[in-house]
Amino acid sequence: MNIDADKILNKKETEFSSVVKNSKLQSNLSVFNVKMTLTEKKRLIDILSTFAVFMDSLKLTYLLYGGSLLGAYRHAGIIPWDDDIDVWINSSQSNQFTQEFHRQKEYRLYHQANSQWKMFSIHGTGIKDEPYRWPYIDILLFKENETHIWDSLKQYKDLFVYKKTDVFPLKKCSFENLQLNVPINIETVVRTNYDPNVCVSGKFNHKANQPIRQQRQVVQCKHLSQYYQFGSNCQDMG
Repeated sequence: MNIDADKILNKKETEFSSVVKNSKLQSNLSVFNVKMTLTEKKRLIDILSTFAVFMDSLKLTYLLYGGSLLGAYRHAGIIPWDDDIDVWINSSQSNQFTQEFHRQKEYRLYHQANSQWKMFSIHGTGIKDEPYRWPYIDILLFKENETHIWDSLKQYKDLFVYKKTDVFPLKKCSFENLQLNVPINIETVVRTNYDPNVCVSGKFNHKANQPIRQQRQVVQCKHLSQYYQFGSNCQDMG
């Protein structure tokens, strides 16, 4: 399967960190093809940037999460074959977040109980049978006690659990040329759920709002290094 490099790459827009270095992927690795055009990716990053500025202005806690945290650690940006972004906010601040969000005239927030929230632009592409638009960022909530934080959703609460000493104080790391919050010991947190040396293809096409039909592939990331940029300067501090 060919990657349309002319559409994906724009030499005048070198700020994106996840750069395709070859125009073709081997057929058995086609599930790792880039899912977004450069324009689509820029729109997604614009939403993320707006979110981060908004959170910082209110002194609310947020950090990159899940696959996006893995992307920050391994690619200094979005995982090249991914098409969404995950962030975490403190559940104790969620009411303040939603109350203040109405100031965002160009953006909307879709939120409901027992599901991740979605922040999207009013200028995004409509999704059939859904009240939100694409691209969007997924906003998930974490809960905490004196020693740990964990995901507030039932299906994730036992999977994404971290020591507070590995998370706080947060630090800034480069993500698509933005400086965003990540755990102080990012490698420790990432390795709780992922092996950074193993690349796994996606299971959901967020733009089409449907599961990816192709079987998921798991490969050593070294097999993709000729196609994509790997590596970042975001390391543990503890």
